[in-house]
Amino acid sequence: MIFISSCGPIYEDVYDYSAPANKQGKRCANNCLTIQNSCFQVCNAKENGCHVAESINSILYNRTAYQSVCRDNRCSKRCEDQYRSCFINCGGEVHRSSRCVGFCG
Repeated sequence: MIFISSCGPIYEDVYDYSAPANKQGKRCANNCLTIQNSCFQVCNAKENGCHVAESINSILYNRTAYQSVCRDNRCSKRCEDQYRSCFINCGGEVHRSSRCVGFCG
């Protein structure tokens, strides 16, 4: 006998941004984007370095099948969280909502 269990819906957070009202706030929010882009570059560099190390280890230890541990979503999430905080501190507004992305039936 096979039991099929249904999965519940899967949600993700969606953010809507309302720009700051004045020019100074808008300049500030643009700086937040620059900071966020730098943060993402650091995350990508760390991930690429990890992949290089994994490749070297797989050659040295003759491993052909392994599960990569390099993808760290926490780093990107920190960049996004920092951006939202920066944006709010510049006078912008951030509104969060949830959207169903799987098993939404």
